[in-house]
Amino acid sequence: SNRGMIADGNIRYLWASIDSDNIIYHPDRMITDAQQFELSEDRSGEVQIPKVAGKEVDIEWKPYKDSMYIQSKGEAFELFNDPGYKIHNLLVLTPGGLKGKGTFDWTNGSASSDLYSFGAFSAEADTADLAIRSSDLTDLALNTRNVYTKLDFDAQIGSVKANADTINTVLPYNKYITSMNEYDWDMKHETVTFKSKEDSYGDFLSTDNNQDSLNFKGKTAFYDLKTSELKIGGVPHLVAADAYIYPAEGQVEIANGGIMTRLENAQIIADTINKYHVINRATIDIKGRKDYQASGYYEYNIGDRKQEIKFDNIVGGRVGKGKRSEKQVLTRAEGEVTKNDNFYIDHKTAFLGKISLQADSRNLSFAGFARLDVPSLPEQPWFSIQSEGDKNELAISYDEPRSFEGMPLRTGLYLNRANSQLYPRVMMPLKHSKDRPIFEAKGLFKYDAKADQFQFGDSLKIVVGVKPGNVLTLGNADGGVATEGKFLLGPEAKVFRMNAAGRARTSFGQQDGTLKVDLMSGFEFWLPEKLIKIMLNDLQSSSFDAQIVDYKRETQFFERALAELIDDPKSLHHAIGNMKHYGLDLPEKHDPYTLFFSHLPMEWKPEFQSFITTKETLAFGSLAGTAINRWLQSVVEIRIPSTGEESINIYFKSPSDFYYFFNYKNGVLSIASNNQKFNDEMDGLKDKERIKKFKGGETLELQAVESAAAQLFLKKIKMMKK
Repeated sequence: SNRGMIADGNIRYLWASIDSDNIIYHPDRMITDAQQFELSEDRSGEVQIPKVAGKEVDIEWKPYKDSMYIQSKGEAFELFNDPGYKIHNLLVLTPGGLKGKGTFDWTNGSASSDLYSFGAFSAEADTADLAIRSSDLTDLALNTRNVYTKLDFDAQIGSVKANADTINTVLPYNKYITSMNEYDWDMKHETVTFKSKEDSYGDFLSTDNNQDSLNFKGKTAFYDLKTSELKIGGVPHLVAADAYIYPAEGQVEIANGGIMTRLENAQIIADTINKYHVINRATIDIKGRKDYQASGYYEYNIGDRKQEIKFDNIVGGRVGKGKRSEKQVLTRAEGEVTKNDNFYIDHKTAFLGKISLQADSRNLSFAGFARLDVPSLPEQPWFSIQSEGDKNELAISYDEPRSFEGMPLRTGLYLNRANSQLYPRVMMPLKHSKDRPIFEAKGLFKYDAKADQFQFGDSLKIVVGVKPGNVLTLGNADGGVATEGKFLLGPEAKVFRMNAAGRARTSFGQQDGTLKVDLMSGFEFWLPEKLIKIMLNDLQSSSFDAQIVDYKRETQFFERALAELIDDPKSLHHAIGNMKHYGLDLPEKHDPYTLFFSHLPMEWKPEFQSFITTKETLAFGSLAGTAINRWLQSVVEIRIPSTGEESINIYFKSPSDFYYFFNYKNGVLSIASNNQKFNDEMDGLKDKERIKKFKGGETLELQAVESAAAQLFLKKIKMMKK
């Protein structure tokens, strides 16, 4: 007919046998539909043929292409002798075997391809999209696109390899994507083993929105379809919050739902920039790229002493204010050591209490109690500290530490009010609560292992090495105490001030309560200009008969003492430079002193309750701002009696044999001299010229006394020196 040549009956082609009552022949092809299409399995030849069963199919046979096309109209083709294998769409029968196109589906997976090659119980496609189901068949466990796929159902092995390096494998059941796109599928044991190129890593990326794109690298991956666990090996590290996390043996496991299994015996290095802190044997729960919780052991070795801090609470997460997506991330950790742990924060300092860290800071935070392990100390109380410190260069800050019982502890030199003996303290209670401080050190303490000594006091002086600041040095071996800085001497009065700086040495083994100090000292008090001019004319006219002070002989002492009195670095530098070449001349804004001694060696005499000068001549620096810089016969006494009525006596004699004596006590400045011109001027002062009022209500009254007072003072000093 005009439709072509029509026939019915049985058509045989290669391995196919087709019954149809509607066969149409055209010159180059045959078309028909059939109620059934069947192929019988054939494993006998070089080309193996699977069993196929189809219903309601359209067939197009192109003999000149030696191909028969079988299209399913309704139900899918059933493949193979085992049930459960189907292909939707099209089959192509050729002398080379059975080909196919469409969706190939079976119990454990499915594939989509434009060209399959089927064997008796196998399927192969150069380009396919493959999906593997989870063991319970409810979800997709793995999904890969554009891959070469070879499925051998006899051997129960599938081999898959991506056609491009940029192709990822999706693990939807575990909410991960990996760049590892070559793997073997063991269908019998329900496992997938991923492969990576030699010396290269695969990328793993979480698709869970709550994990903030957590990602890491790995060399191997093994997926268990029965347990839905993804085991990844060769993981160099992960990054969570601001920390590097190193899994034990490079192993990471991802459970269904994308939950990373708890890491045991891992290592944390925080932060990722500075890598200040290392935590070993850590147990870690990684919640996401910006969130983890852990516990672990922080290595804190001191020399040969091997120590660890157990950090029970390690948290890496978002901190600060602002939008969640914009917040910074930070690792923080906290642990506690007890007295039984016998823990040391440096070679000679025991500690108990809480220790915490913030990953962006090199320093640890210490909050608890410390104790100096110094055998030469008569007492070793625990003292409170709350400070940050770098364990590699530990310096602990302190201000007013207290004992376990809440008793104040002090560091410095103190005057015993009961017996007038001077004694040192290093993180100890005073012998009596009202003992007077002579020198105090606050700031921080640090142990110098090389020198085997502690330093206490001003942070900049200890850490940076600047000149100003109070520092007390304690020798570990002998208990020797050296102090340098400002000394608290003289009456606590606005009308008469003594500003003293220098150095002193003593020892915890010293029993006599004496103390020798080397000071640079200025005395700030009011004198009428007329009296100052007379003394100044006397000194200047006769100074050529006195020895010049050579400041180059003890440069270190003069420089360090001067640094305590001049707080401006530029002015200090200028003053030190001039001192070495021309003599000491204090800058005007740093020179409020009426009398200034550039070197004042003194000794504390407990039996007389006084500091007295130990040399016959003293380095007289200046008078009322005018540089003198001569060695003059001088005597200075600072009385600190137990009654609290402190006083100062100052005596000096010019080369012309005129002497000047000043005694200050309780707002009265008594003055004596053998310079008649000076005495006449003193006697000529009116009553109102003898009194100076200061802010706050204090007054200074000048009082002339007989010259015998000066001589009596010198006799007393001579007797005290015996």
